Amino acid sequence: MDEGTRTWFYWLGRLETASFVALLGIAMPLKYVANQPAAVGWVGWTHGVLLIVYLIALLSVARVYRVGLVRVGVAGVLALLPFGPVLLEWLWRRRGVLGPS
Repeated sequence: MDEGTRTWFYWLGRLETASFVALLGIAMPLKYVANQPAAVGWVGWTHGVLLIVYLIALLSVARVYRVGLVRVGVAGVLALLPFGPVLLEWLWRRRGVLGPS
């Protein structure tokens, strides 16, 4: 595959990470400290959609680049952690999982 696919996947991971950080660092404190629960609704919904899109993209990229099941499983678990997709990008770029960067 081409560099564009890799770049798109990594940027999607960064966007998903940003939405998770916004949820945990902005929306949740607004809900519990400032008593404004509406922020969690929109930010949480956006994060959920981005997470699902990221996981579908992960499966797609793994199929195209023939990434092993263990690596896909680890990537799926990392997707559920704050900064997990960024860590995954760093690991996969370092090891050349999706080809040379």
